[in-house]
Amino acid sequence: MRYIRKCVRKISEKYLRKIPRKMSAVIPGKRLRQILRKVSAAIPGKCLRQIPRKVSAAIPGKCLRQHPGKCLQHFLRIFLEQCKMSLMAASIFRANFILMLFQSILNSLMSVFCVEFIYGSVETIAGWNRDEMIILICTSLVVNQLYRGLVHPNQMRFLGRVLSGSFDRLLLMPINIYFQINTGSIDISSLLSCLAPTAIILMKLGALHVQVPLSSGLLYLLLVINGVAVISSFMMLLYSSAFVFIKADGLSNLYFCMMSVSEKPREILGHKNVILGFLFLIPTIPLANAPAGILLGKEGVWFMLMNIGAGAVFFFASRLAVRLGMRRYCSASS
Repeated sequence: MRYIRKCVRKISEKYLRKIPRKMSAVIPGKRLRQILRKVSAAIPGKCLRQIPRKVSAAIPGKCLRQHPGKCLQHFLRIFLEQCKMSLMAASIFRANFILMLFQSILNSLMSVFCVEFIYGSVETIAGWNRDEMIILICTSLVVNQLYRGLVHPNQMRFLGRVLSGSFDRLLLMPINIYFQINTGSIDISSLLSCLAPTAIILMKLGALHVQVPLSSGLLYLLLVINGVAVISSFMMLLYSSAFVFIKADGLSNLYFCMMSVSEKPREILGHKNVILGFLFLIPTIPLANAPAGILLGKEGVWFMLMNIGAGAVFFFASRLAVRLGMRRYCSASS
């Protein structure tokens, strides 16, 4: 304690007065800036000259530019800890976990049965036969369940935090704010429910006698991940309006409409401009049509690159929207 008191007495007033200028560009809110100015005026000394090095290692934006490998490992470690905590929370309420898992699997099976009933009267729809359509719908279910398990609950919690004012606590954490908004809790039952549509996809590939090369399988997985990134970024782009309008949870209904459209073949859209609209304006085609088309050999490399490009566009657009929204955000204490 004596050593700590001695260090506190030697803290430099000259250095702490520079902190509010740097932190004000990162953390919004007039109240926080006023508190930092009061602290800088109250604590004297020269002991904090080494703190900038430690702070720069804790701020992800600067750290990612200087040490990208270490920062990615740091984010991965945090994500694994979040998975452990979510698994522990799911194990406490086992009955609810089993019911949610059963509901997700039942929804997948009902979607497949509906396709079976429709194809009892027709042979093909827009050039897709029964087994190919089931693969398309199951791919949409996989993307949907991955999004609902990894990202959707955290984005809905973000809307609640902006409404209640508890979003200020996220701003004080030394972790990238975009990472905090989209991660946190994980719905284990939604992730496990991906096993049912995945098994159906493998069964239908066997029924079609399609030999999928390793490259096509890897591209399929890449496009599924891209589909999850697209729906996450697009919904985050919409939810960032909560920084201005405070309450924006009504936009979540658009998510269900997008997942419903993603189960349809893109050939039924007809006109090329309409297809481009559902690719770069309301991105439903990258969710299921792109990975299923690559897996079945219906799409080429150019179409795959367009879908990956759409994913990159919406990712950076959502980050920009969050950054601009935070500039207009007024903290609950200001």
